[in-house]
Amino acid sequence: MIGRAGAMADTDTFLSANWVTHDAAGFFTFLLVIVGLGQAGLFLWQLRLMRKGFADAKEAAEAAKLSVEVANESLKLSRDTTQKQLRAYVFAFDADVFDAGTDSVRASIAIKNSGQTPAYDVKVSIAANAFYVTDDITFHPTPVGPDTKTFVFGPGGSGRRDIPLRPIIGEPASVSTVKDGNGALYVWGEILYTDTFGKDQYTRFRFMIGGKDGWPDDNKMFLCSNGNEASQDKYFPVNFVAPP
Repeated sequence: MIGRAGAMADTDTFLSANWVTHDAAGFFTFLLVIVGLGQAGLFLWQLRLMRKGFADAKEAAEAAKLSVEVANESLKLSRDTTQKQLRAYVFAFDADVFDAGTDSVRASIAIKNSGQTPAYDVKVSIAANAFYVTDDITFHPTPVGPDTKTFVFGPGGSGRRDIPLRPIIGEPASVSTVKDGNGALYVWGEILYTDTFGKDQYTRFRFMIGGKDGWPDDNKMFLCSNGNEASQDKYFPVNFVAPP
């Protein structure tokens, strides 16, 4: 009995150990577990690949965005540089006093477009006054009014604008005061224009003669150290008037 019981126990142990191959339900359950584990592993592997793919795609998108921004900045820089090289530059570069001490005394301002393209709707306004050297000098603005004549200034073009000075230094005594250094004559103004790229530009100028610098024999005025400036490719309203 003991031997048979031992044999039966061994048989049960053997059957229990080999239930996978002897029990169809257990066998298929085992396969399902294996398949499930495999699918879970495959899912985790795919998820890892997807995360890596998303990271790579995000990095590529950021790189593409950066490339577009760099390209846009380069294009803008190239466009701005081209416009600066080609646009009109209108300046007042010389000033003279003619017929001093007579009724026809006047100041003549020479202006030039040193740019490579025309300046459109050019408007020039000029003011003048004489001051004693001990005076507090005030330069009133010279705004361009609605009746100011406009013209087109071609590249390389030059011309002059005169302003009568008879009310200011029409008398010989007034001229002597300036020539003796006790007074000074100032002429100032502004030039407004639109360049070929549709940007409104301005130039402000100021010349003087007399005072400590004297009155040259050629009657040429000096360019002042202050009061001369120009727009730096900024955008201005259509009716922009340079500030005083």
